[in-house]
Amino acid sequence: MALRHPRTVHFWRGKLPHWQVEHGRYFVAIQLYGALPQQAKSKLRELCAKFWTTDASQNNDPQDLAISRLIFREMERWLDRTPRVAHFTNATLCDMIVEAIEKRQQRRI
Repeated sequence: MALRHPRTVHFWRGKLPHWQVEHGRYFVAIQLYGALPQQAKSKLRELCAKFWTTDASQNNDPQDLAISRLIFREMERWLDRTPRVAHFTNATLCDMIVEAIEKRQQRRI
């Protein structure tokens, strides 16, 4: 299967980098408190500090996008190595999350 490399339509940062890509597929990421160990947080802050010194939030420079992807990959590596958090095995909690998402979606309609 060939990798798809969609054209970046827009890129900006808030607390996290955001991409809008042509014909994009998107997902919602939820980071649970305590999901990353302190060592991971320190490493990610160090990488982000280098990134935030540039004005990447206002352009689509390929080098800036590559740095942002590096940060994302590093975070994913840490999350993959971190012991599983069992919050989402609680059916009541999951029902509450689904309900909150559905209410948010109804407000947008």
